[in-house]
Amino acid sequence: MAEIELGMDEYGLVGPLVRRSSARAGAIKIATSYHSFGRGVERLIGAVAAAALRTGVPVVTHCDKGTMGHELLDALSACGVEADRVVLGHIDHNPDAGYLTSLAESGAYLAFDRPGRIKYGPDSEIVALVAELAGRGLGHRLLFGMDLARRSYWPGLGGGPGLTYLLERFVPRLEAAGLGEVAKSALIANPRAAFALRPCG
Repeated sequence: MAEIELGMDEYGLVGPLVRRSSARAGAIKIATSYHSFGRGVERLIGAVAAAALRTGVPVVTHCDKGTMGHELLDALSACGVEADRVVLGHIDHNPDAGYLTSLAESGAYLAFDRPGRIKYGPDSEIVALVAELAGRGLGHRLLFGMDLARRSYWPGLGGGPGLTYLLERFVPRLEAAGLGEVAKSALIANPRAAFALRPCG
């Protein structure tokens, strides 16, 4: 909660000293393993929920290979965090339209962050999922991003696709498919709603 209320540690919480910056965290992240919570995660859910409820920030999740979406939502809900305060990250690694529809219908935000990483599947798969969800009236639950945590994803370090891929390559694919307005919402209105601070009760 101190990272949110007081400011993030300039030393990244590696100790032994803590020096708060003026930049404050705007979300709390929790990660699960492939088809399981993983060691210690169930114990953390209560703390994550308490901090989110106190500070009003959303919970962002790492859903390994797009799994554990419903399990995370159920566990957080049991602690008082509503689905519309949860962003399910990497969820497009599980390109099952029925599964993603059920998550979106619960009120959660779906973060599609796989575009450009072809080793996990073609962009056409994600375009089709966006079209399917938008067709079901769920375009307002979508968020787009780029999950580029490795050096090999950065053009400046000899890799790719890089951050510009989202706007320069993927969004034009959506526009060509008649999904321009959905893309605009997923990049502007939806994240504005998903990451808005919600005052505590």
